[in-house]
Amino acid sequence: MRAVDLKNKTTSTLNIRDLQPPLLNAGPEAAAAEGGPNAEEIKLASQTVRAEARGALIVQVELPAGYHLNPAAPQRYRVLVENGQRQIGLESATELGAIGHDTGVSQSLKNPQLPLRIPLRSHEAGKAELRVQLTLFYCREDNTGTCRIKTLVWRVPVEVTNNPNAAAEIKVQGKVTAE
Repeated sequence: MRAVDLKNKTTSTLNIRDLQPPLLNAGPEAAAAEGGPNAEEIKLASQTVRAEARGALIVQVELPAGYHLNPAAPQRYRVLVENGQRQIGLESATELGAIGHDTGVSQSLKNPQLPLRIPLRSHEAGKAELRVQLTLFYCREDNTGTCRIKTLVWRVPVEVTNNPNAAAEIKVQGKVTAE
C-alpha cells in the first residue's frame, strides 16, 4: 500500500504490522474456515430430512428495522457438507450458476431476496453436518451512508431418514443488528 503526502509531494510505503494478504486460489474449504467479516457462529439443533429427495436449504435472516440489503454489493453464501457426503449433496454448479462441487457450493448474489433458497438433494439415511456461511452487506434506508457487514455461520447437524413423511427442507435462521 502506498501513502501520498500532498503537502510535501512525496510517496512512501505504508507498512501495517501483522497484516496478512488473503489466501489466493484457496478452495472453498480453506475459505470457509476463515469465518468472514464480523462473523458470528450459530449452532443449531439437529434437523431431519427424508432420504432420496430433492429439497432446499432455506436461509432466513432478519435485518434491523430501517435497514435493507445493499443492492450495489454482492451478498455471498457458501455451503459445505462437512460430514455425510453420502447423505446430502448440493445441486450442481451449473444449475446454481455458482462455483461448487459435490461437497460445497459458493455464490455471490446481486440483489437477492430473503429467504435464500439453495437446492440440495438428500441421498441415503444417516447423519450429516452442513456449514452454511452468509455474508450480508446492509445499509440504512434513509441513505445516510451507514452500512454494515455481517457474516453468519451456521453449523447444522442433519439426520437423513427413510421416513417418507419427513421434510425435504433444512431451515436456518438468523438476525443481524444495527449496532
